[in-house]
Amino acid sequence: MNQAWTRSLPRVAPRPRRRPGRRERWDPSRRFRPSRPALDTRRSILILGGLGRGSTECRAVRGGVRIEGTLPLRGEGMRAEQFAELTRSFSQADVDAFGALAGDMNPVHFPTEPSDAPEPRLDGERRSDRGTPIVHGILLSSVFSTIFGTLVPGCLYRGQSLRFRRPVHVDEEVRGRVVVTKLRRVDRRGGDGGVLCSCDTTIAKIDNQQGTDDEGDGFVLCVSGEAQVWLPGATVGDE
Repeated sequence: MNQAWTRSLPRVAPRPRRRPGRRERWDPSRRFRPSRPALDTRRSILILGGLGRGSTECRAVRGGVRIEGTLPLRGEGMRAEQFAELTRSFSQADVDAFGALAGDMNPVHFPTEPSDAPEPRLDGERRSDRGTPIVHGILLSSVFSTIFGTLVPGCLYRGQSLRFRRPVHVDEEVRGRVVVTKLRRVDRRGGDGGVLCSCDTTIAKIDNQQGTDDEGDGFVLCVSGEAQVWLPGATVGDE
């Protein structure tokens, strides 16, 4: 080979070999990839039915909680009188954990020895099972935020009123329901608007006593109230 020709070739520095155990130098031009993928809330919800715009039925399961109703996923195409509900029970372990976290160690929430003392009454109803602990009222009301937080990730609570009508005991099955009563579209600068949703919130349990079925479907009302929730990115009607 001609030696003069080879001298005109550009010199290419040899690629350094990576030593075992040596960390690569960080290059700001490379895209950062976290070791753990970010949680995609849409994939973390198992969709069992239509949840899109104009849907008539929604079913979602997340964390073992099943939510049904007509409230659309991500709040796309919301209308008055849409609803969503879930059915679950609270175990003694749930009550113990909440009591320890909140610091509410009221004896009515924990197992005690049987006593001949009169049992407390709420709205004229006697405790159904002697010695059965009562679930914290605030723990019960968490079903409302569970519904909104599952169907519309990123939502923010603006207010909640509660009236406790009957006690709910440990391991009793309850049904939490939200019904949309009023919607107000709010547009913000930057295109990050949403919907301010007002709704009725109720918790009912299975009727174990004759003549107390005030829900008309085998359930008795235990908790009632109203809520206001901010739903970012939601739309009203056919927007």
